[in-house]
Amino acid sequence: MKRIIIILAMIFAAVAANAQQPNEEIVKEPALDATATTTPTTSAPLTDSTSIVLRADTNTATLDLEVGGFVISIGSPEKQARRSEFAIGAYHMDIGTVRLIDEGYAGYSADEQGFMARGRKSVHFATTLFRYSLRLSDSRVPTKCYFYTGLRISNDNFSLQPDRTLGNDATGRVVPITLDREYKKSKLFVERIGVPIGFYVSHRPSRLRFDVSVINSINFSQRTVYKKPKMRSNAIRGINPYQCAIRASINYSSYGFYTEYSFTPLFRKGVGSSGNIFSLGATINVGGVKF
Repeated sequence: MKRIIIILAMIFAAVAANAQQPNEEIVKEPALDATATTTPTTSAPLTDSTSIVLRADTNTATLDLEVGGFVISIGSPEKQARRSEFAIGAYHMDIGTVRLIDEGYAGYSADEQGFMARGRKSVHFATTLFRYSLRLSDSRVPTKCYFYTGLRISNDNFSLQPDRTLGNDATGRVVPITLDREYKKSKLFVERIGVPIGFYVSHRPSRLRFDVSVINSINFSQRTVYKKPKMRSNAIRGINPYQCAIRASINYSSYGFYTEYSFTPLFRKGVGSSGNIFSLGATINVGGVKF
């Protein structure tokens, strides 16, 4: 690159020098006359005032070479990225553990309490299938800020006590039901679809990204599952139909960690155990098709 700049500088220096020299007039000499007196003429040498200046602008990421009034653009601003973008794929894909915090069993007997206390074996999965993002900062700066929204699906897979499942009594209250033996896959599934509204900041040199969003979701499926001896699935009532949660994550390149907390309790008040959903785990941006 340096050799190219030097060669270009030499070429344009020569061109600039020629451009600054006045055009020589061709004067026809008169015929010599024996009686004429000859006056000697002298010409002043040209002064070479050609200068070479190299300018760099960190704000616009340009590098200009100026030679004798001519400007050569060595560097140019990066191509302006689109300000808004719609994408279909798998973004903010979260896989981690889920549990209830501030769990309480008011109104339940001692034998009924603790039916949700298996958080370490409970799994949370979520991903954003459709995403719209809007860049809020200049595309040429290294740290960029974006607003985004989209369509997100999630699944909370709560492991229950191995010898219990959940059901509803005559009043609609969520109660544990004792099984004839322990089952490894006695679970409560809650599936949601929601709209995230958030912001993320990306730093290009370090490839770091910080993300925070509020997710408003509605339930479209809630059921208990266990094997006896084949898979049994039963619908259950009493789950809050709406959920509002806050999510935060930090990524290096496409991989990182997330945490999510629901402001809305899992069960409706007075119908089931109290407690809010908390999830922690790994996140990945798989990517997709952008429009």
